[in-house]
Amino acid sequence: MAMKELVIIFSDEEFNELMEKAKKAGFVLLNDYVKHRLMKCDNSTQQSQIDMSTILGRIERKIQDVLMPFTSEIDALKMQIAIVLEKIDEISDNIHGATLSSAKMEKKEPHTQKGLKEMPEKSGTSQSERGSSKETQQAQKEAKEKNEASQAEKTATDKKKDAMSVLKEQGVVLESELNLRNRDALFSKLEKEGAKIITTEKERIAIHPDFYTKFTTDLSKINTSDVNEVAKHLDEKEAKLFKKLVSEGLAYFDNGSKTWKLLV
Repeated sequence: MAMKELVIIFSDEEFNELMEKAKKAGFVLLNDYVKHRLMKCDNSTQQSQIDMSTILGRIERKIQDVLMPFTSEIDALKMQIAIVLEKIDEISDNIHGATLSSAKMEKKEPHTQKGLKEMPEKSGTSQSERGSSKETQQAQKEAKEKNEASQAEKTATDKKKDAMSVLKEQGVVLESELNLRNRDALFSKLEKEGAKIITTEKERIAIHPDFYTKFTTDLSKINTSDVNEVAKHLDEKEAKLFKKLVSEGLAYFDNGSKTWKLLV
């Protein structure tokens, strides 16, 4: 084995101090003592780096555990707001439709009825001029109603944000996080619009198809059976869904293929 030479220059005081330390440590040769100290220092530095990485990982997981309940509450609140807005839009559409029907009926009614005596004309105003004025007013009224209806439809379209749109933002929603009376209607609507609904013994889980595709793809790349280790390789929402499926017995590790299998 080829040997390398390292030259270190010490003052007399430093050299004598180093010799004393070598003797106290039981080393006959100063060369062996210096080598021992250098190698020990390198190992300590590596161990310190490993310990720091472990500590940072634990801190990060602890922060995620603390923030996750608040994140779930915010996601549930978004879903509830979307449902309320959707109901308001439906009510607004019904009222708008009734207004338009009423306006059409008024338009069809004659301006004068047969059998009624004509009112005396004001001085300087002919019958033709009065008829023309009424037609102009009616045309202006119809144009105003049409413009208001158009604006109402545009506003409703701009503000409308249904439950499926919110689910796309959240990725996954647990039934236990929703404070709703008619949860069946919500999950039925989401399923009809393409959401994946998983029914467990305790609750239902709604998953947006785009999120589910990404989740299964990311999970297929992980080949460890340690649940906590798997969660570290997934994002926060994917880890939440993964742990839920494992706890419900809907996800297991296949030792043969070294991959996770889903029973959904």
